[in-house]
Amino acid sequence: MILITGGSGYLGGRLAKYISQSIKEKVILSVRDRPDYLEKSLPNCEFRRFDIAKNKDFNRLLENITEVIHLISMNAGDSASDPIMAEKVNTQGTYKLAKASAKLGIKKFIYFSTAHIYGSPLIGRIDETTSTEATHPYSLTHLRAENCIQKVLKDTDTNHVILRLSNAVGAPLSKNVNCWMLVVNDIIKQLVTNHSMKFSSSKYIERDFIPINEISKVVLKVIKEDNQRFTGIYNLGSGSSLSLESLSKIISHRAKELLEIDPEIFFSGNREDSNNSLVYSIKKINRHGIKIANDLTEEIDQLIIKSHDWFMSSPEIK
Repeated sequence: MILITGGSGYLGGRLAKYISQSIKEKVILSVRDRPDYLEKSLPNCEFRRFDIAKNKDFNRLLENITEVIHLISMNAGDSASDPIMAEKVNTQGTYKLAKASAKLGIKKFIYFSTAHIYGSPLIGRIDETTSTEATHPYSLTHLRAENCIQKVLKDTDTNHVILRLSNAVGAPLSKNVNCWMLVVNDIIKQLVTNHSMKFSSSKYIERDFIPINEISKVVLKVIKEDNQRFTGIYNLGSGSSLSLESLSKIISHRAKELLEIDPEIFFSGNREDSNNSLVYSIKKINRHGIKIANDLTEEIDQLIIKSHDWFMSSPEIK
């Protein structure tokens, strides 16, 4: 059985839906709370209540599990507000889960880290050999979690794969998922409610965006891949950066096609940011035969349509 921790979260929910529909193996979700939408959205999954900051019985959580996909993490804003709890959840929670996984002989441990461990802003060419310059509590705790995983799982029967994720793009399973602070989600929510898009950064800033459906395909391949061939740290992105201006044009075009909305677009920042080009290299993961599509259209379309349905009938998230 496959365990996805943080199964009620933005990426966890989408991964659970994709994996449970793609393979026969049972998918178990660890959830701190169990929102009503989960059972309806994920009828093929089972649930285990677990609070990584409070519960101590990791053996029970991992009962009959063969692979772990670890996603539990405080987001950047919450990590900044409470760095002590971020350390407890993001770092120590990961350490305890990895240690229990090694003890129980879990076959594979897949951890979602973040591209921000390389520093902020992300500029230049970045691959897995680039030095880490984490300073924010969010990125620092993820980097420490990576170090814990490598130390605890070294020379054990539990293979570890660390995925340093760039920026996931796609619709959550529900409007109640805590994901509306993310740039694409935030902008599209603004679009459908106000017919405008206000970016808090310069239009020249570049970011790597990857469709969630592509992330799901990668994780499924990692699960199936031979342990000896696929192990260690990998950048996970599209390998193709977009400026925020280019992103705004894609979203604006799709909004016109789908909703006949022609939004006003506003940016902050200045032209000095035009020198901050980004190449988030995914050559290492490509060497495993993994090809990642960088077309965001399908995910953006679904996010626009669902956001319109969710927020035009009830503008604020409950």
